[in-house]
Amino acid sequence: MLHPHSRHFTRPYQRKDTHQSSIKTITLLCMMAFATTYTQAVTAADNLIKTIPKKTYAIPAGDLGEALPAYAAEAGVLLGFEPSLTSGKKTLGLSGQYGLSEGFSQLLKGTGLEVVNDEKGGYTLKKAIITNSQSALPIDVELDQVQVRAKRFYEIGPLPGLGLTKEEIPGNVQSITAKQIKDSNSISMAALLNSQLQSVVVNDYQGNPFQMDVNYRGFTAGPQIGTPQGLSVFFDGIRVNEPFGDVVNW
Repeated sequence: MLHPHSRHFTRPYQRKDTHQSSIKTITLLCMMAFATTYTQAVTAADNLIKTIPKKTYAIPAGDLGEALPAYAAEAGVLLGFEPSLTSGKKTLGLSGQYGLSEGFSQLLKGTGLEVVNDEKGGYTLKKAIITNSQSALPIDVELDQVQVRAKRFYEIGPLPGLGLTKEEIPGNVQSITAKQIKDSNSISMAALLNSQLQSVVVNDYQGNPFQMDVNYRGFTAGPQIGTPQGLSVFFDGIRVNEPFGDVVNW
């Protein structure tokens, strides 16, 4: 059998637990209803902004910090931004009919800024994120000075040269320019040397204009096997005399 005082304290304790559970349930339901209402309101605001028709604007060119609020006021949207983002930036303005996003894009062209939806029915200005497609756009970049030096004539080829210019060589150095080669209309290298250089004699032993011997001051270089070869021929620093017989195929 329970004591009367025990019954007196037991019943209020049970009613208190029931009351607290009811309060928690009501609070949770209110929070869920508020979240649902807030989501619906944001969605409705987004849909309303997307359906805003194009309007005619006449925003003059000038300071970006003044043009953006003027455009947002005419468009009927909320825009928030830090003044430091627009400090010193200019805009080309607006003239004509634009949608909401088109107008913002036109005003912010070339500023490196963009307007994004803040998911609260308004817009926020921030620095634009450069994508891969935009990274190839030309930008002004100052690079360090780079010195480019071509190889000297005696550094071309597998063997080192003496490093002497033709003025420093105690002999007769002759050269042929590209224009002279073009104007000569020669059919072979041997014919070109014969027509453009001094002390060069060409012999045609086989009756073939492409297989002639070149004699330079008593020294011969030609394609005939058995002919004593006395000249070495180099092309870009590479000796082109054949290994067998030291002949040269002009």
